[in-house]
Amino acid sequence: MSFDIVSSLPFLVEFQDKIYALNSESIFGVSSFILSNELLSNETGIRQVAHEICIFVRNRPNSLEMIVKLVIELLKVESMKKLTQFLADELLNPAKDISIENSIASFGLLRKLFLGGLYTANEVFGFILRFPESRKIRLFALLCFFAPELNEQLPNQFNILWKRIQGFSIGDSAFLSLYTNFNDYKANNYEKLRMLLDYGCLKSSIQFGIKMNDLRVIERISELNEKLEPAVLEPFSITKSATPVQYAAFYGAYDVFMAIYGKGGDISNALNFAIAGGCKRIIDVCLTQTQLSVKNINSCISSHHREFFDSLLSSVTKDALIAAASFNYIYAVDRIVSSGMDINVSDSNQVLFVFI
Repeated sequence: MSFDIVSSLPFLVEFQDKIYALNSESIFGVSSFILSNELLSNETGIRQVAHEICIFVRNRPNSLEMIVKLVIELLKVESMKKLTQFLADELLNPAKDISIENSIASFGLLRKLFLGGLYTANEVFGFILRFPESRKIRLFALLCFFAPELNEQLPNQFNILWKRIQGFSIGDSAFLSLYTNFNDYKANNYEKLRMLLDYGCLKSSIQFGIKMNDLRVIERISELNEKLEPAVLEPFSITKSATPVQYAAFYGAYDVFMAIYGKGGDISNALNFAIAGGCKRIIDVCLTQTQLSVKNINSCISSHHREFFDSLLSSVTKDALIAAASFNYIYAVDRIVSSGMDINVSDSNQVLFVFI
């Protein structure tokens, strides 16, 4: 049976439910669910799986390790061998990345797959060589994600790539700092760069302490309710303008969240961050101070939080349909359209056509 997007909708809705609930115990079950579907008997179906995985990673780049394990499980079946090619096509397609955060998430997964042995250094060299030079910041970011290994395994090829980006005009202030101080990040076998690639921030940063749920970070936070300086390789746009308590809510750092809250941290606007991050304990605390409302719909959609989305369905506007399509949440798109909303909705003089 060939893969048809309309007839496959029930499969895709269930696939999305399963992948957004992915954990170390469910990897084999999710893999079995994917492999048992007869719609995956051709390349179009495998491409759709690659597409769904990449969209998920751009929404949830803090789940990279589990996604790599899922991909490795899928690749044990001979018929899925082209999945690596299709993943690379999706992850490196500049047209698929709406924001630099999307690119960072995509490159992060590609790096993890490479470190897992699914791509060779020569293949990665080819990926970077073919990446469009017009996307200067993304090209520089892509090279950064593989610099430590390429410089070690293919030093001559790495020098070719490095010469390619020399002289670039980098407009983004955070990336300009990384670009101009690259020698510092290269020192001690790329110690600082590896830290950035693994955690999105440096070990000395407040963000790192929060992500590690380390209570000692509280002593270093001078202003509880002021926004943190954006980390260079932060893969989420929502956290680039977050206060410490919002950052902790998003990353599920419960102990740090409660400590900041106890010291007077304002959690009145933390619910969106908690829902987007998915930590139930923090969501429950936020709900004691803030009522769930339609203002939280985008976070419910981006995190595929079906219970909250259903409770807000009667209040959604055209913007929710646009968000659901943008975050590839098929269940939400179907529910909104089925509720009677016009499938052709305008937003800022643009029209989004949703096909389901």
